[in-house]
Amino acid sequence: MSGGKLVWVAALATTYTLDGTSYGPSSTPVQVPANLAQALGLPEVDAPAAYVEDDGADIQDLLDANASLKADLDKAHATLQEVAAQRDAGGEQAVAFASEAKRLSAELDASKARVAELEAQLAQSAAQGSDAPPAEDAKPAKPSPKK
Repeated sequence: MSGGKLVWVAALATTYTLDGTSYGPSSTPVQVPANLAQALGLPEVDAPAAYVEDDGADIQDLLDANASLKADLDKAHATLQEVAAQRDAGGEQAVAFASEAKRLSAELDASKARVAELEAQLAQSAAQGSDAPPAEDAKPAKPSPKK
């Protein structure tokens, strides 16, 4: 910094330049290098209240902000867990649905095969001249008793 340590002075009536940096004019407290204040015979004053740092207030503000952020994070985490549970439940339902679809597809394939088999038997019976298709569990007819 130009001129070393900065100090507060009550006011500067005119502009002063030191090491390429200008200070003033100011009718309110202003910071200037200590050697400039000494050379001008300006007494140091306490920093205005707006410039006094209250570390305790800053720390409390940070703690409050941290607590608020933690609450928001906890809420977001809970929401994420709910969404993940719903996703997992949906995944289980999808697996069950896929399993049921696979079972039904196999039953459909078996039914199609049985229909093709029965159609082939019907075609064979028609070719042999019989009007009625053979019964699936047909038993040979018993001979009628002789009279």
